[in-house]
Amino acid sequence: MNRQRLIATVLVIGLTAGCGDGASALLAELDYVVREEQMAEISLGYFVVPVPMPFTGEFKQIATRNRMQFEFDLYAEVPSKYRSRAKAAAERNTGQLRDRVITACRSTPMEDLNDRSLVALKNHLVDTTMPLLDGVPIEQLRIVDRQTKPL
Repeated sequence: MNRQRLIATVLVIGLTAGCGDGASALLAELDYVVREEQMAEISLGYFVVPVPMPFTGEFKQIATRNRMQFEFDLYAEVPSKYRSRAKAAAERNTGQLRDRVITACRSTPMEDLNDRSLVALKNHLVDTTMPLLDGVPIEQLRIVDRQTKPL
């Protein structure tokens, strides 16, 4: 299979030599397809997280209370060769994994939770969840079907 990809890549390079941006776009697409085949996606669960937000009470005291709910599905993209190991570790450590994800969400500033890309949250989640996946490298985390609801 890898030999066929190599031959196809060489043919594409040979046929598109001198084509400028079209050739580089095609090579980028081929690289993406190869990378996608080398990665596997595992589910880390569905999360419903009540998020506290500070507010000022009637006596000017700052207090917190759950003011919104953050819901999402979380997936980890890992190298295909580690798929079964990562999945088994995620299942074995489900409780700890859920605790860490919920804690990370609740401690993330509101502006980071409202960010469309959720970069800060994803970085924090990678740091907290990777040790629970038996050291399997997480290439990327995907947060799917994200919803934010007021409480």
